[in-house]
Amino acid sequence: ATSAAGCNSVARTAVLATVTPTPTITGTTPATRCGAGTLTLGATASSGGTVNWYTASSGGTAIATGTSFVTPSLSSTTTYYAEDALSYGGGVTGNVGQVNHAGTNFNGNTYNGFLVFDVIANATLNSVKVYADVAGDRTIELRNSVGTVLNSAVVNIPAGITVINLGFPMTPGTNYELGSNDAANEAIFGAGNISPQLRRSTTGVAYPYTLAGGAVSITSSSAPANYYYFYDWNITTDPTNICGSVRTPATVFVNYAGIEDNADLNLHVYPNPTSDFVQVEFTSPEVGEATLSVYDMVGKKVLDLNLGTVNGTVLKTINTSTYAKGIYNVKLSINNSDYNTKVVVK
Repeated sequence: ATSAAGCNSVARTAVLATVTPTPTITGTTPATRCGAGTLTLGATASSGGTVNWYTASSGGTAIATGTSFVTPSLSSTTTYYAEDALSYGGGVTGNVGQVNHAGTNFNGNTYNGFLVFDVIANATLNSVKVYADVAGDRTIELRNSVGTVLNSAVVNIPAGITVINLGFPMTPGTNYELGSNDAANEAIFGAGNISPQLRRSTTGVAYPYTLAGGAVSITSSSAPANYYYFYDWNITTDPTNICGSVRTPATVFVNYAGIEDNADLNLHVYPNPTSDFVQVEFTSPEVGEATLSVYDMVGKKVLDLNLGTVNGTVLKTINTSTYAKGIYNVKLSINNSDYNTKVVVK
């Protein structure tokens, strides 16, 4: 930095710029069945991120999540698209709240206090520190602003200072409460003893306690002069950005009787297996608009041919000399009806 007098600072501060590699779908597993029904598609993500499934190559809303996807019942060949979604940014872990107990100990057996806090961004409450003079189970509760329990954990707390793990996910909202369950306290410590027998602070209390970055702020307590029970919160904020890959197709092939010879159209492909070319022959019983498509076994369309208006016997030659070795699905569409067969390129 340079001052107004033109002097440069002696020390330079390093600033790290992190570039996240673009995620990709490294492979998909298509599926084939005879007749209508459900099938399972698969996809592998390069980043270890979340695989989302879509019905379109771009836009729209994910219909499923995970490396495998069970389709709804299908009666015709259908293509879905897998996307590798990598979360980044955020994901920061930090601490908030009064760090240590200060002042007198218990507030009496007949009072059960709690902390009040706001959540600005999605985060997880990993753990808190407590001070207990009496060992035993406590039921720790995360509640909303009207006291409804959103999450809870039964924790066995020994006497002394202990960090207890909670793992409570938190979404944006105001006036959440972190406290303990009255009935559970009474069951452990005796009738009428609703206090969790954990130490609260009576000095050094200075609300609000706000996490760096502002995702969580402890704003008050059930008795604002005091700080109740839960010290040095450890919190991880959720990632704030999503980097999505190019979507990769995965196709469900639905075949019907006669994979090699479709009875409705007398559909043939020959020679089969083949190397340089294949003849596709069929007989249309009525006038109709036809298209001929070829898909490889990962669902990628390698040929899309408009045959125009057809009627009667049709013979079409497909050049397969540039095709990689493997099994290909040949789909003939006439008047919104699909007919499928397979050809092996060797």
